[in-house]
Amino acid sequence: MKIRFSRVAVMAAALMSFGAMADSQNLTVNATVSGICKLITVPAMSFTLDPAVGTVQTASSTVQYRCTKGTNAGAFTVNGVSTGTSSITLNGTAPNTDTIGVSLSWTNPTAYAGVGFTAGTAKSVTITGTVAANTYDVTADTYTKNVPVAILP
Repeated sequence: MKIRFSRVAVMAAALMSFGAMADSQNLTVNATVSGICKLITVPAMSFTLDPAVGTVQTASSTVQYRCTKGTNAGAFTVNGVSTGTSSITLNGTAPNTDTIGVSLSWTNPTAYAGVGFTAGTAKSVTITGTVAANTYDVTADTYTKNVPVAILP
C-alpha cells in the first residue's frame, strides 16, 4: 500500500506550522497604597453633675487611631481646633434653653510612623473635658453636643 501525499496537503501542513507564531508582551500591574490615618474609636464623654456639690468635674474619652504603615499622624482636631484646647457648650433639650460650658483639652499626637491597620496596637489620644465649679446649677435635663474629631496624615 502506497501512501501518496498531494502537493496541496504538504503545502497546507507547512503553512499551518508557520501560521501559529505567537506574540508576547508584558502586562504591567500597579497598586497605589494611600497614606491615611483613620479614627478607630471615639467613645462618648459623659458627666454626671450634681448641682448640690458644684465642684469641678472632669471626664475623658480615649480616641484611638491607626495610620498606614510608615505614615505619620498629622493634624488632630477637636471641634475644628488643633491647638490642644477647645471650649464647647452643651445644650439642653428644647424647650430648655440652659447650657453647660465644657473646656476640652488633649495632647496632639507626636511623631509616630504608622504600623498599618492590622499589625500592632492602635495609637491613642485622650481628650479631657472639664466643667468649671458652680457652673451647672441648671434645669435637670440631658445636655449634649456632637463634637467633630478628625485626624489627618
